[in-house]
Amino acid sequence: MSSSSPLRPIVLAVSCLILGFVGGWSLANVGGSDVTLPDANVDVTVERPAPKTTTVGPKVVEPPAREAVTVSVLNGTTRAGLAATTATQLKSLGYTKVTSGNTRTQTGPTTVYYRAGAKPAADQVAKDLQAQTVTAIDGTSLAQSTPAGTQVVVVLGA
Repeated sequence: MSSSSPLRPIVLAVSCLILGFVGGWSLANVGGSDVTLPDANVDVTVERPAPKTTTVGPKVVEPPAREAVTVSVLNGTTRAGLAATTATQLKSLGYTKVTSGNTRTQTGPTTVYYRAGAKPAADQVAKDLQAQTVTAIDGTSLAQSTPAGTQVVVVLGA
C-alpha cells in the first residue's frame, strides 16, 4: 500500500474547498435571509461655482451734453427756411452751438455726419431729429467745406 495515486491529493483538496465554501456560506447566513446594511450618513452636497458672466455687444458710450456739441444744419431740400427751423428745434432741445445754412439739393434722406470722436454726439442728434442715417464725414465733400470746430453736420434731405 505504499503506492498512491496522483489523483488522491487532488480529490482531497477539491473536497476541502467545497466543504470550506459551504461551511462559510452557512455561517454567513446564520441570521436568516434578510440582509441589513448599517446606516451611513454621507453629505452629498455639491457646490457649484458661480457662473461667469460676460457682456456681449458693443460698449455703450454716453453722448456728451447737448450744450457741448457744435452742430451745423444744412438745407439740402427745396423748402426755404428748413435749416433755420431745424436749428431752432435743436436749440429748444438744449443744443447751444448750432448754425444753419444751405447746401446742394439732396435726393436721399436726412443724413447726420460726424467728425472723428463725435459718433455718440451724432447718434444723439440723429435720435433727436429722428434721422435714420449716421455716417462719418471723412472722405466726403463736406469734410473740406465744414469748419474744423464743427462736430456734427446735419444735411436735411427729402
